[in-house]
Amino acid sequence: MSMPDAYNGRLPEVPEAPVEGGPYKPFLGHLEDLRRMLLRSATIVALLFCAAMAFAPQLFAFLKWPLRRAAIDPDRFLLAFTVTGGIQLWMQMAFGAAIVASAPLLLALWTAYLLPALRKRERQLLVRGLLLGALLFLAGAALAFLVLLPPTLRVMLDIYAWLGIPVTFWTVDDYAGFCLKLMLAFGITFEMPVLLLALGYLGIVTAAQLGRFWRHAIVIALIVSMVVTPTTDPVSQLVLAAPLVLLYALSILLLWRHERRQAAGM
Repeated sequence: MSMPDAYNGRLPEVPEAPVEGGPYKPFLGHLEDLRRMLLRSATIVALLFCAAMAFAPQLFAFLKWPLRRAAIDPDRFLLAFTVTGGIQLWMQMAFGAAIVASAPLLLALWTAYLLPALRKRERQLLVRGLLLGALLFLAGAALAFLVLLPPTLRVMLDIYAWLGIPVTFWTVDDYAGFCLKLMLAFGITFEMPVLLLALGYLGIVTAAQLGRFWRHAIVIALIVSMVVTPTTDPVSQLVLAAPLVLLYALSILLLWRHERRQAAGM
């Protein structure tokens, strides 16, 4: 039996289904894009670093707030004893401010780089994850600066007094480094929900599994708080551990909601 004349001896061509994820690009092309992204990211950080250097006095005045909140006069209590300490403090504050200020720009830059290679659902998850991560980092740093630092500084002085050691000053670079490290530690540890949600969306963990390990999560939160908190007092460690446990519970709730939506085919 012969084929119909309309086919001219050939089967009809089936149109290709549109492929999500953007156009294909060779491996070297991706490397070149990555190189450009790294250069742009480094340029953004370098420019903001230079700009922050001009506002170093304002940045240090900002860091004095926890001491004032703890009823300590920073202008009389903070002293410098090294020749190059001022330069180190200047660079340290400028770099910390540049990292914080560049975070939204870097997130937007890297999001624009990754979005063309992702499907529509993956793009939505990436944008939400980046926004959630940025908000959690800022929330952790703000909690450390506004809530934790003033009582922690007071506790440090009380410990010296209990030991019978008179304290009339702290070095400027040690104080600034302590504040920046504590804010950074809180900001990073507050990224835990993003990690748990990413593992859940990839199917590695489920909300039920996380719920069964809530006791272990409390112990891990206490251990993490002891490791990342640059102090040995239990107050600072509990102030960090409590939000981590709450964020763990929030991660379970969000992951459970995601699983319900997936089961409903949404």
